[in-house]
Amino acid sequence: IVFRALKHLELHCLQRLVSFCSGNYTLRFPSLEQVTLSQCPRMKNFYQGVLSTPQLHKVQLTATDFRGRWVGDLNATVEQLYKEQIGYRGLKNLKLSDFPELINIWNRNPQEMLDFTTLEFLEFCDSNNLRYIFNLSMVFRLGQLRQMEIKRCNNLEQVIKEEGSITMVEEAITDNSKIINIFPRLQSITVESCPDITSFYLGSKGLECPSLLEIKITNCSNMTTLISTFSRDEDKESIIGDEVDNVSTFFSDKTHFPNLKELVLSSISIERIWLLQAFCSTQNLTTLIIEGCDNLKHVLSDSIVEYLQQLECLEISECKCIHEIISMKKIIKEAFGNRYLICFPRLNSLRLKGLEKVIGFCHEDYTVEFPTLKILEIESCPKLEGFIHNSMSKEISTDAIFFNNKVAFPNLEKITISHLRKAKRIWYNQLHTSSFSMLKELTVKDCHALLNIFPHFLLRVFKRLEKLIVTDCASLEEVFQLQVQGLDVEEKYMVDSQLKEVNLVCLPKLKHVWTKYHMRNISFESLRQVCIQECWSLKTLFPFSIAKDLQQLERLTIDNCGLEEIVSKNVEGSDEQEICFALNQLSFLMLWYLPYLTCFYPGKHRTTWPALKHLRMSWCGRIKIFGHEKSQIRHPLFLIEKVIPQLEEVSFSHDDIAMISDGRFVADLFCNVKFLRISCYFDVSAVFPISFLRRFYNLEGLDVVSCRFKELASFESDACEDTDMIITIPKIKKLKLDMVDNIRHLLKQDSPLDHICASLECLELW
Repeated sequence: IVFRALKHLELHCLQRLVSFCSGNYTLRFPSLEQVTLSQCPRMKNFYQGVLSTPQLHKVQLTATDFRGRWVGDLNATVEQLYKEQIGYRGLKNLKLSDFPELINIWNRNPQEMLDFTTLEFLEFCDSNNLRYIFNLSMVFRLGQLRQMEIKRCNNLEQVIKEEGSITMVEEAITDNSKIINIFPRLQSITVESCPDITSFYLGSKGLECPSLLEIKITNCSNMTTLISTFSRDEDKESIIGDEVDNVSTFFSDKTHFPNLKELVLSSISIERIWLLQAFCSTQNLTTLIIEGCDNLKHVLSDSIVEYLQQLECLEISECKCIHEIISMKKIIKEAFGNRYLICFPRLNSLRLKGLEKVIGFCHEDYTVEFPTLKILEIESCPKLEGFIHNSMSKEISTDAIFFNNKVAFPNLEKITISHLRKAKRIWYNQLHTSSFSMLKELTVKDCHALLNIFPHFLLRVFKRLEKLIVTDCASLEEVFQLQVQGLDVEEKYMVDSQLKEVNLVCLPKLKHVWTKYHMRNISFESLRQVCIQECWSLKTLFPFSIAKDLQQLERLTIDNCGLEEIVSKNVEGSDEQEICFALNQLSFLMLWYLPYLTCFYPGKHRTTWPALKHLRMSWCGRIKIFGHEKSQIRHPLFLIEKVIPQLEEVSFSHDDIAMISDGRFVADLFCNVKFLRISCYFDVSAVFPISFLRRFYNLEGLDVVSCRFKELASFESDACEDTDMIITIPKIKKLKLDMVDNIRHLLKQDSPLDHICASLECLELW
């Protein structure tokens, strides 16, 4: 193999490269003048076969290494560089797991092989032989290190341990602060799954990392502090540690990380995070995430909060002993009031989850302000009665109210609360000024003591709400309380709600989504989607005053409910006057298993559905779904001639199919239907209405649900079974059989179903 024109060859940072060529060839490089070889620690030789490089007289280690190295020929030079471990020098990125040979000599003196001065990224994983990784002399050479990751080192006790003469330590201190400045460019520290580690650093002085931005310590079950110190008394050493009042502290006054922005502590044994004297490591903190720290009783003290003015994200989860987020240690009274103010001026997101013993964010002696908070999530905190707890107060009884007037959320946009066992009401009747006025989304789950969501006196506050989700609240009776029994809301203000989406699921005692209301000053005209599922105490969905203005409603789902009517009776109008409900934007309607539903509206009315495309209906035995213009059926939900031509999806029961089969409808009435659902053939002698499918020219999908057909392959009568008939039946792409338990076989040879399924792409059997 001849490389005739090749003059320059550079091999750089190829950590797995063993040789240039492994085949049995003759290699010729007649023009090669320069070879640069760097950071290829496993390259034992260039080539073991015949090699010719007549113009080459040196191997450079860098582009500016003009002198180079040469031991007679290229192959001998590369072999010599390997013996001297030159390939490990100049590395910027080092993953020790890629070089097990390095781990074996690390305890002796890794600086013999490694040039630490160039390292920028270091990953140390899966080593069980070391009790510490760096001594101070090694640390002082890591001036370029930017990122450090230590993972799965089972016997590791510290990352850095001070050893040797005190002279080196004293020389590293430039003032009287007794703080050692290390890692001047280090930005990120990650320590993960090191079960024996007790601290990051063990030494006689404190540490400062001036550029450090991020600390992540996870799954280190014995770690109690970041820095452990010992005193040097002549030649005797004694561990001091970082304990105050016999409580170990993660950050002490010996820790200086002035630019720290993100702190993540997960599954470690800390009892306290900060001392007040450690404020220099908090002043630029933007993200604080605490997870699974079971010895922690509180996250912050009231005195440290004033040094967290840059905090933007606070997440605390799965900490079994936390009693409150902010403990009452030192209270500073504001001159303008008789309450104590705590403020998080930049906090954007607050999440509390799985805190078994927490009773509140802080005590009610504080007023707490979150002027920029947009997201609040509180989940699975079973002892939490209110965001601000009042266990020692006898001033007022808040009756297990979650948000009172001592907390301010002027810009909050999203709230999620779940698994709160004690809260009976979410809102106090006198909220802090402007609180919740920007709320757009509210999710409430598994709050079994809750009685209602929005009381009548707060409807104006939540007029910007766009999305509401309420699920699994066993005691909930009302969602929107438009009026109190015996007390009408005065018509002195207008509420134009921006609510677009409502999802209510599994609320067994729900009686009213909207309480009956006849005044015109409250409007829900912006509603786009309403979904109600498993609400068996609900008898009616929309009050008449709300239903009249559903011009924007696009999707309506009512599933497994005790509903008797969709719209309640207008108590003010005349029974003789016909009322029109114009659902002009509704494109999707699902009415599913509503055994008590008798009508859309109990009075004289008509409905229009000009945009309806998807109609899913089943198990609604008391209401007549379909009728036609000349039939005697009173108040059917739909007239076939009006609604069918626009549908793409439709559901028909046995009775519907019988009525349509007996009627005379134009041939293309069903031509737009692409998906058909057939249900409720309960007679064991019933025959699948296969000839009925002729009407659906463009059918793509067929569902057969809750039917007792023995087979799907035959025509209803032998007289209909001819070739022309089969040709007119559409070919479908999807077939689903759900609860068709009586079926004996699906296909018969040369049956009509062979034709129907000729283009089948998906078959589902349930």
